[in-house]
Amino acid sequence: MRPSRSKSSHARPRSVAPSQVENGKNNISLDKIFALADALDVDVAELFRGLDP
Repeated sequence: MRPSRSKSSHARPRSVAPSQVENGKNNISLDKIFALADALDVDVAELFRGLDP
């Protein structure tokens, strides 16, 4: 007999639209920030260069 799994273990990760992040309507995880920087072949700091503190 297999152990039962909760629905949350079968749930797909929630995607976040870039426009929602840009407009401050949603947040992005650090993992996704690092993955984005890696995909763009840039340093993470480059993603934040020029932003107001």
